[in-house]
Amino acid sequence: MEKSKLKSNPHISIYITGKTNIDEYTIKLCNELLVATTIKNKKTRRLIVEELSYIINKLQLIKIPTKGLAIFCSKNTFRCVTTDKPIMLTLYRVDNTFFTQPLSIYNDV
Repeated sequence: MEKSKLKSNPHISIYITGKTNIDEYTIKLCNELLVATTIKNKKTRRLIVEELSYIINKLQLIKIPTKGLAIFCSKNTFRCVTTDKPIMLTLYRVDNTFFTQPLSIYNDV
C-alpha cells in the first residue's frame, strides 16, 4: 500500500529479533525517515516523520530482549510487546492499522 494513500492515521508496526543489531536497524529507520519526507500528503508525511522520529529516539533507550520485540506506534500510541517465544522476523510496516498477524501465533495480541 502506498503510504500517501492512507485513509486514516498511519500506524507503524516494527518487529525486531533479539539478534538484530540495533545500531544498524536505527540506520535503516533513519533511511525510512528520509523516504517519508517525500510523501506528498502533508498530514501523512508529518505523522509518519513524527512517529519514526519518536521510535528512533526510543530505540536509543530500549534494550532489545533476547527473544525480540514488537513496536507499535501511531499518533496517540506507543507500545512495546514481548512474547514468551522468540520473534523470528525483522519487519517495518506502515499501514492504516497495526500489523499484528505475526503475534497471533503467540496469542499475545
